[in-house]
Amino acid sequence: MWIKKFKVTQKLKGTNKYQPSIKIDVFSDTGKLPGTTVTLDWITQKGRSGTTKPKTTNRKGVVKIKLKKYKLADVITVTMNQIEQTDFEYNGAKNVKYENDCRLFSTECPDITIVQSEQD
Repeated sequence: MWIKKFKVTQKLKGTNKYQPSIKIDVFSDTGKLPGTTVTLDWITQKGRSGTTKPKTTNRKGVVKIKLKKYKLADVITVTMNQIEQTDFEYNGAKNVKYENDCRLFSTECPDITIVQSEQD
């Protein structure tokens, strides 16, 4: 199994915070992969860290994970903690390419960085 699509969105929360959400589409050789459990780790540039609650992909193989609210100046680094599905093995080398033409959450690109954008 691998990540076929990936998207980060953000919502402003009040005047000094934002909340990122990450949408992940999980696929296998047979297509969309419902019932896959995904958990992410995050850390800010100041060392505040945590793990998201495990979320499960829907029947279309899609999961949306909301991160915590962060200050506008916070830079968040996100890594894959777990991606699990019975009878399937995770293959990060097949993941969608992200920044710098690198495979997302693979050994070459184990993390992503989220910075507050101007849009809400």
